[in-house]
Amino acid sequence: MNVKNESNETNLSLLERLIGAPMRVSFSAVSNSILAIECVDEMSSLIARITHRKGQIVEADQIFNWRNISDTEEMQITADVSGDQTTLEISANYSTMAFFIFFAVMFSGMFLTAAIGGFAFQPKTSFGLGTIALSGVVISYLISRMVWGGFAQKRISELKMLLEYLCDFIEKTDAQEHR
Repeated sequence: MNVKNESNETNLSLLERLIGAPMRVSFSAVSNSILAIECVDEMSSLIARITHRKGQIVEADQIFNWRNISDTEEMQITADVSGDQTTLEISANYSTMAFFIFFAVMFSGMFLTAAIGGFAFQPKTSFGLGTIALSGVVISYLISRMVWGGFAQKRISELKMLLEYLCDFIEKTDAQEHR
C-alpha cells in the first residue's frame, strides 16, 4: 500500500497558516488488490462504523464513491479499480467546522479575559484597558490555534487510519475471492 498525503505544511493557505492547521485534507493509497463490486455495501458499513457518519453511495462501473455532507464537514471516499489495483482517495473539507471552533474559542476567551481582567485589575487608564484587551486577543488567539490544531490533527489521524483499514479490507476480500 502506497499512501500519499496531499495536505502538508508547505501547501497550507494563508488562512490555514493563521489558524494553525489545515481545513482541507486529501489522502490517497494504491492497493495491489481489486475491490469487488459485491463488497461495496460491506465497505460502506465499515466506513460508517469508523467515521460514525452515514454517507451516500454512488456506483458507476468499477468506481466506488461514498459521500457525507453535513453542516460542518464534507467527506468523500472513492475507490477506482484499474487493472489489478485499486486506488483509494479520501478528501475532507472542515472549513465550516474550523470557522466555528476557532472563532467560538477566540471570542469566548476574549470575553473572559475582558471580564476577569476588568474585575481583577480595574484599570483606570486607556493604557491599562488596552493592555487587558491586547492580552485577551493574544491569549485567545493562541488557545484557538491550539484547540483547532488538536482537533485537526485528530481528524487527520482518523482519516489515515481509515485509509489503512480500507486498504486492508480490499486486500482481505480480494484474497478470499481468489481462494
